[in-house]
Amino acid sequence: MKSKHGFGILRGSGGKVVVGMQREGRGRWTVSQFERIAPGAGPSASLARMLSREAGHVAWLLDDTEARSSVVSLPPLKVSALERAARGLAARNEGGVPESWVVSCQAAPTRSGGNAHDRRQQQVFMLQATRAMVEAQMADAEQWSVRPNLMLPSYLALDLLYRRHGPERDDHAAWNLVFVGNDASFLCISTRDHVLLTRRLPQDLSQGGDIDEYLGRIATETERSIFFARQTEHSPQVARVIVCGDRKLAPLVVARLQQLDLAPSIHWDIESEFTWEAIEPQADDLLAVAGALAAGEGSPFSLCPRSQRRLVSAVVRRRSLVGVGAALAAAVPLLLVGGLMTARVQGEYLNKARVRLRDAEVRAAQADEAYRAQRVLLARESRISTFTADRPDLESVLRRLTALTPPAVVYKSLELQEQGAGAFSLHLEGESVAASGADAQASFVAFMGALRACDFAVMEGEPRRMLIRPGEVSDPGERTQFSLDLQLGAKAPASEVSHEDVAAETP
Repeated sequence: MKSKHGFGILRGSGGKVVVGMQREGRGRWTVSQFERIAPGAGPSASLARMLSREAGHVAWLLDDTEARSSVVSLPPLKVSALERAARGLAARNEGGVPESWVVSCQAAPTRSGGNAHDRRQQQVFMLQATRAMVEAQMADAEQWSVRPNLMLPSYLALDLLYRRHGPERDDHAAWNLVFVGNDASFLCISTRDHVLLTRRLPQDLSQGGDIDEYLGRIATETERSIFFARQTEHSPQVARVIVCGDRKLAPLVVARLQQLDLAPSIHWDIESEFTWEAIEPQADDLLAVAGALAAGEGSPFSLCPRSQRRLVSAVVRRRSLVGVGAALAAAVPLLLVGGLMTARVQGEYLNKARVRLRDAEVRAAQADEAYRAQRVLLARESRISTFTADRPDLESVLRRLTALTPPAVVYKSLELQEQGAGAFSLHLEGESVAASGADAQASFVAFMGALRACDFAVMEGEPRRMLIRPGEVSDPGERTQFSLDLQLGAKAPASEVSHEDVAAETP
């Protein structure tokens, strides 16, 4: 339901930003309230009264580390069953029990055509967060005597803003929304049904000293994200890249993306969509504006606990309870007789089920024995094949790889894969850990340069995965996770490798 007012509260490193929006005639919105609140402080008296009066239209924005979204395939279900299935899926993938997760999901419209399997499944956009985090955020909001009705990540609020007020929003089946801010920089690849994926953008390692290098890294991450989106189930074709945020940096990003000949790129000036009076907004303040618009115009997603509103008076509720009590008293004898009959039928069914279970256990034991014997034979064949194949000098390769690895780069796993007769590749997974994101990414870039310059292996394309993650309480420090493949060279003859060469390669 649309409202005349909407408030967005954005939390950042410098405190909170509160933006109040008021709808004028013809759907035009005006920024009526704007306050920056220092950490630990509260809002002004006038703003506190406004938030208390409009508590049903307040959006509390989350960081992307506090809530996660995904697109899953589930059978067609009703709303309540769909939420139970989503909570169970979150508990299975992330751990815990379904009751420890809060989810908000929406099924995409069913498309006509397709095979029978596609018709039995539906694409569901799922937003999930831990219940402990949601309760902590609600407790923080209640310190201001406000109970928000909307809680969602900043990138989802920006996506809703584009779907309702953005340029060319109805012209494309898929688009890439890039936001360049101060504390928050991210991109969202979306379709007309839902957000497909979201990724953080790299930080400016030069702190403004080398803006051309920073623009190149943003353009590279945008290109990779479009490639990753093409690898998903429905392979959407991104038709437009929309860049918004910093009014000085966004046009430069658009110019760099146009040089790469990607999808056509445009600059979306969000400030021009609303009336600002005498306010000087920063780039990150636009996220609070997006949250305020989502609170005023409504949102299909929210992680806030559902509020139970009493729709009838106390007299009607009392009379209803009396009527229900009388009906239950009359139905008790019928329920007792029905319960006895049900218990007898269920007892017979359980006896037959026990017999079937014992037979199934016997067949399962026989199948397990045959499976174990087959695994032993396959393991022996694999062992023989491994040691008879023409393999490269792995000991020398690993020593040289260790020598060129920076101290900040840590390997999580190394897997040798056979590509063909005498051809092998080494699959690496690891992370670059440092006290700041800039140092972590710098070490990762240095590691990539050393790999490309080495003569004993060739990197296969770009890294398969590069994820920038903040530190955790138990493990502080920023990290850049990566996954890549190295094509190893052919095995050198024994006569060409001397003891001096081996000693020189040892770090």
